[in-house]
Amino acid sequence: TGAKPVLADIEKNALNLDLNKMSKSVSKKTKAIMPVDFNGRPIDMKVLREFADKKGIMLIEDAAHAIGCYYNKRHVGTISDVGIFSFSTPKIITTGQGGMIVTNDKQIYERAMALKDFGREIGVKKQMEKSFSHSTIGYNFKFTEFQAAVGIAQMRKLQKRILKKRMMFKKYVDLLSNVKGIEFLKTNLKNVTPWMVDIFLKSSVERTQLIKYLEKKQIGTRIYYPPIHRLKPYRDTDQEYKQASSFSDRGLWLPSSVTLTDKQIRIVCNEIKQFFK
Repeated sequence: TGAKPVLADIEKNALNLDLNKMSKSVSKKTKAIMPVDFNGRPIDMKVLREFADKKGIMLIEDAAHAIGCYYNKRHVGTISDVGIFSFSTPKIITTGQGGMIVTNDKQIYERAMALKDFGREIGVKKQMEKSFSHSTIGYNFKFTEFQAAVGIAQMRKLQKRILKKRMMFKKYVDLLSNVKGIEFLKTNLKNVTPWMVDIFLKSSVERTQLIKYLEKKQIGTRIYYPPIHRLKPYRDTDQEYKQASSFSDRGLWLPSSVTLTDKQIRIVCNEIKQFFK
């Protein structure tokens, strides 16, 4: 597209875009800001929305983790110009793969519909003579009927899973918050449905040791995402992204499946406590 991504560090409370650092990166060339609601914890959308409107900049919100999360009584992802949700296999509800874009902008909606359907305008394929007319470049991103059926069935389970995820996070906090060496982010479970349970260790070395210890106990974990600035296409030094680097090195996802029982969670927590003894 010719667009050039400009990165900014995160803040330490919710691991979302640091709005002060972001504002210093904005220029006359900036066309959009792309915040991420990391693990369902919403960014301060009031401040961000006001800033974007003042500058005439679009907001494209990555709400992949945020199904079942709210900001000021509005669902996360609905305050931006575009909200993006994920239905991939590990998410709170799934269609196997794929996701959803939400917008109130008719032009964006029509553009997205064309992009996902080989560049065809809405409804044109229903007209036999024009069914192979492509007005723009597009791709085959269409949802299958099978995926849609799975998604509808999953939606019926959403409210129960929201409660399950919130109770699970609280259970882990209750059992592990007093363990020296483990840090939780403060999370408002009235509005936030954490996608997975995340903890932070003192160092990357200690995290690796815990991962290996739990592996021996047949307990799976998952490391945090690498910060974008360390990836080859966006390579930059850690100096400008100290928070992202630190939390990425120390972060660990714990078992978070909605099928986990309280007994299984206690087993996981007891083994973690044993590691720190």
